[in-house]
Amino acid sequence: MANSRSNQQRDGARRRWRFLPHRPRGESGQAAIVAVLLIPAAIAGVLLVFNTGQVTANKLKVQNAADAAAYAAMDLQARQMNLDAYLNRAMLTNQIAMGQAVSIVSWSRYVGHVGENIKYPFAIYKGIAHLIDIFLPGVGSALAQGLDGYQKLIEVAAKTAKISGEAYGTYIGVGNGYDALYAGASQAFNLALGESTPKGAVQQTVVQVVKLNAGPNARVLNYDSVTGYATLIAPYWNARRNYVTDWGGNADAGGRDPGGRPRMASMIMEGSRDFVKKRDHDVDPPLSFSLTNFFGLPPGVRAGTYKGGGSQLAMDASGNYVWSGADTISTGIDVRGFCGRIFPRPCWQNIYSQSWGWGGAWSEPALGTFNYYRSDFRNRNWSYPYMEQNSAVPKSLTSRAGVVYRNDWSRDGRGMNQVVRDYSGKLLTDSLPDFGVGRGAHKGIARYRDLKWQTTDSSGKSVTRDQVDLTDTAPRYVVVVDLPRNNVRDSATALGISHDPDANNPRLGWLNMHLETQGAGRNPGVRAAAAAQVYFRRPAELWPRRIDGLDERANLFSPFWTVRLVDLTAQERALVLALNQGE
Repeated sequence: MANSRSNQQRDGARRRWRFLPHRPRGESGQAAIVAVLLIPAAIAGVLLVFNTGQVTANKLKVQNAADAAAYAAMDLQARQMNLDAYLNRAMLTNQIAMGQAVSIVSWSRYVGHVGENIKYPFAIYKGIAHLIDIFLPGVGSALAQGLDGYQKLIEVAAKTAKISGEAYGTYIGVGNGYDALYAGASQAFNLALGESTPKGAVQQTVVQVVKLNAGPNARVLNYDSVTGYATLIAPYWNARRNYVTDWGGNADAGGRDPGGRPRMASMIMEGSRDFVKKRDHDVDPPLSFSLTNFFGLPPGVRAGTYKGGGSQLAMDASGNYVWSGADTISTGIDVRGFCGRIFPRPCWQNIYSQSWGWGGAWSEPALGTFNYYRSDFRNRNWSYPYMEQNSAVPKSLTSRAGVVYRNDWSRDGRGMNQVVRDYSGKLLTDSLPDFGVGRGAHKGIARYRDLKWQTTDSSGKSVTRDQVDLTDTAPRYVVVVDLPRNNVRDSATALGISHDPDANNPRLGWLNMHLETQGAGRNPGVRAAAAAQVYFRRPAELWPRRIDGLDERANLFSPFWTVRLVDLTAQERALVLALNQGE
């Protein structure tokens, strides 16, 4: 029983086996062959992806290094130009302070004479007050007492003002030292940042930034190559010297260039307060008054008092820019009477006309003879140029001939002659050394840096710049970075896998895992170029609009210079391509 049941089970298993799928005996092991063939291809694909990613990453790294280096180079230049702007402002402000000091000294000397001489016109005023007392008893006496108290008050105040005002004259020497310091700092920083040699700050910064961003073996191709330096670096420094320079070109007027000294003098005068530039006006009562009847008939009396004066920075006959100041006061008193013997008619007759207060001060950058106050026509009309603000031509200058003292000579010639007599030889202290860069070495205006007014065309001829914003013409700095092939991370340098497993068998060249960069030049590697430029940008978020409503263009008196990366021009691309072909 048991045996028959076992046999039946075996027969059932055989029948089921017949219907199960099974491989023929000759096909076993074929999958292993396919796997062996696909593994190298898969490895090659992985290495290809790895190499592609590495080269792309290196390209980005080198490009970022070039961008950062070009930006850093121009950032140094922008900082230098902003420093120049701050120093220019400091020199301008310092000169304004000198003008203020000259004005205060001149005014204090004038006040001193007023205190000494006010008794003369007031004696006439008191006499008139006593005459009034005849017609209006008590009124004239009250006026006379009031005038007497006013006179004493002025006499006491005048002595104090004269003593304290003279002390301001010492600032002229101090200001001269400040000007020398500011001008010297500008020259020193420019020499440091403007050096175009390998030891210069700009080139050292570019090399350092490239090595920090692209690796220690990366190099600046247009520094290491004579051709690259001659075609890409040297032109930048030549353009920069033609963009920013001492005096902005000529120190004095030449051709259409109004000159650096006149430009600075005009800005100093335009920036000075009215107390410095204009101190002439008609004086209010009690020094000026008019007492007449309704019909204009005698008797009557009138007094007019004129205060003249001002200060200016302008050029004398020797070409020196000199600060000067003058102050005068004069009074004229007329009485109403009758003129004509046959047909008498009402008229005014002068009984007093005198200048009873005067003062002057001046300062030039070096000791010498100065006859500015002399009354000949040339020196009376000593002039200074000023900037024409609303002109379509930038930096245009207009002469203001005799604008400060013209009225003084015509309305109070006696007072101006007193100034000539008493103060032509009194020079304010102005003897501190300026080390060849301050006011004394440069005719009263310390050397400063400015955007160049004129440039040269392709033939080398000097021409005036186009009337455009000089921001758009700022020179551009190009940096070309090279990372040699053996420093590019790929399967060979990172994993030690040979690029060509059998260099003697050209049939295996397809297995080369290295991505060739032969297109970069004779020495394969990863290369990138970038360009940057300084430009002037007034921050609208801080100052949306100037007070005068004008747009502010590029200048070297406002510290709004910054940096931007710019696209390579067609010419620059051609020069970079030529550099790549030769290196």
